[in-house]
Amino acid sequence: MVAASTVSFAPLDVVVFGLLMGGLLALGFSARLRNATPFEFLTAGRRLTLPVFVATLVSTWYGGVLGIGESVQYYGLGTWVLMGVPYYVFGIAYAVWLAPKVRDADQISLPERFAVQIGHRSAIVGGALVFLLAVPAAHVLMLGVLVKAFTGWSLVASVLAATAVGTAFLYKGGLLADARASIVAFVSMYVGFAVMLASAVRTDPGLLSRHIAENGFQWDGGMGWPFVLSFFILGAWTLVDPGFHQRVASAESPATGRRGVLASVACWFVFDLLTIGTGMYAVSLAKTNEPLLLFPALGESVLSPGLKALFVFGLVGTVVSAMVGYTLVAGASLARDLAARIARSAPTDGQMVVWTRIGFAVSSLVAITLALQIRSVVALWYAWAGAVVGALLVPVWHVYRTETRLSGDGHFVYRFGGMAVLWNSQRQPLLGGNLTHRTGRERRDPVAGPARFGYSSGCGGARRAPIQETCTMNDEPSELAPTEPEATSDDAVIGRASLTVKRSGAETSDVFWINPPAVIGRFDPAVGPIDVDLGPLPEGAYVSRKHAKITEEDGVWTLTDLGSSNGTFLLREDFERIDAAELTDGDEFALGNARFVFRLAPSG
Repeated sequence: MVAASTVSFAPLDVVVFGLLMGGLLALGFSARLRNATPFEFLTAGRRLTLPVFVATLVSTWYGGVLGIGESVQYYGLGTWVLMGVPYYVFGIAYAVWLAPKVRDADQISLPERFAVQIGHRSAIVGGALVFLLAVPAAHVLMLGVLVKAFTGWSLVASVLAATAVGTAFLYKGGLLADARASIVAFVSMYVGFAVMLASAVRTDPGLLSRHIAENGFQWDGGMGWPFVLSFFILGAWTLVDPGFHQRVASAESPATGRRGVLASVACWFVFDLLTIGTGMYAVSLAKTNEPLLLFPALGESVLSPGLKALFVFGLVGTVVSAMVGYTLVAGASLARDLAARIARSAPTDGQMVVWTRIGFAVSSLVAITLALQIRSVVALWYAWAGAVVGALLVPVWHVYRTETRLSGDGHFVYRFGGMAVLWNSQRQPLLGGNLTHRTGRERRDPVAGPARFGYSSGCGGARRAPIQETCTMNDEPSELAPTEPEATSDDAVIGRASLTVKRSGAETSDVFWINPPAVIGRFDPAVGPIDVDLGPLPEGAYVSRKHAKITEEDGVWTLTDLGSSNGTFLLREDFERIDAAELTDGDEFALGNARFVFRLAPSG
């Protein structure tokens, strides 16, 4: 298995990666502003042409690219419906109804617009909400994980180094520097994933056809209509995302803003095909127990030197672009929309640029602190982001789609909170209730439990990927010690042995009791009932209808593959694909991507 510190680079990879990263940094540092005003610093003088606009919007939008592999792990090809289509719909809606208005307005940030259309206090509340939504803690964490994977440094050192180097050019050139660097990230992300997908297909040409033949095309990821609807609701993030807004406000014209968003939606579609296709191969071929490293691990398995560096740089460049873009928005919100308004001061242009740079530094420190304290992409994005998005939806629509300036500034401030409550009250029952029905599990803690889904990546900028508890990043192994399966009051589920589901290096509470002989698989009316039905598990999509069989004879337990599509694997020094092998107490094995620990029940 590929651990988080063992993804290797050959000398050629080091050279290629160094040249590409050097090019990205050089483009960023070479940006020259026409003047030293905040307007120039934060909007590049509103001169973003269509190609540059599309490059910076798309690369920033996919900051959660590492989580797409995990999304595919749970939803298969249905990831496209859950994670792609809602964003296409809301992206087109933004282009048609909001983009021209945003670009045509004199104000360049959401809080500025709130100040004009609603009032001073609402602008401060809006500034705080935008800051919370924009702080790039999740991107800092993901970039640190990548650096740790290729250097073996501690997560703390990796996060600090990645943040310092990745944001350095932002202090000099503002949005213009970010946009120039995004061109390299944009090209490399498409080329890198195209190379990766082509290489993976050559490795196993029939994988996708076998998957569809075995599992069918589950357009909804096997989750049902309520779950699909909840993802569409979450797609409304597009309408209020501050990084999205920043780029549209900086386009060279309202027409460029509209055409640029529509072109970006088309680019999203193409990139989704590349990443979801790659994700299907990563789930089957990558050797890693860390979901956020599925893509790098696949590169380790199938790419030759040089091409591996190109692909990895595509990942790194995309996350760097998103981190820089959201640091820009968070720092500007902190300086211009919070500090200056609360102080009711009117700093000079030069002072405001200095304040904004300080805002970048403070935002980076906040992001680093959150990343190292929480170490979970799910918690970092969704502990508060769902409420923030809900709180901003109605105000954003109002200030750009109506000409009415609201009176009574105070009462409107409370509408932010009211919409936040409404947003969460609608989305949580959909997510939690449906998942409980699908898995038969009690819904867990809203942040830490495996029934909680984030939106990445499912683990970006704003394009989120749904990620479960496996997104937690720790330097040390999980503190959850293996435990013996607990007996229950229902004797019908007690057997002579048990299979405990394992995710992200830790055992879960999902336990299947077995009495030999026991066939393990996924129920289908065509084959009838089976002994252990893994269909309700998120990993069930990669389990064959009759996948494997566990037998016992004279005290010897045996695991036998039944001709499954995605294979049966037993962990020794590494996971080894088997046809049949002896099982002993405590052995770990995998059916496709579903991992289990085998334990014998206590005698007597």
